[in-house]
Amino acid sequence: MIVRFGSMYSERVGCEEYEPGIEKPARLIEILEELERVFPLLKNGSMEKIGDRYGAHYLCISNGKILRLVDMINNEDMVEIIPPIMGG
Repeated sequence: MIVRFGSMYSERVGCEEYEPGIEKPARLIEILEELERVFPLLKNGSMEKIGDRYGAHYLCISNGKILRLVDMINNEDMVEIIPPIMGG
């Protein structure tokens, strides 16, 4: 699995892509927990839990679909971390 960071996140964490060391299908929240251990700056200083921040601080998409924290991610998937969608 490959995680791509959108531009504002790649600047924050210092890379554009990362391959988490997760070898089996995993829920998105497990992948995000791993990413925040490796890249603490992804939290942007927040002390909130991922479930409280997801959607407000960043979103994840795969295959053109916004992912939920409970969605399963397979090894061959690519996940992109993007800014939250704003409406007006």
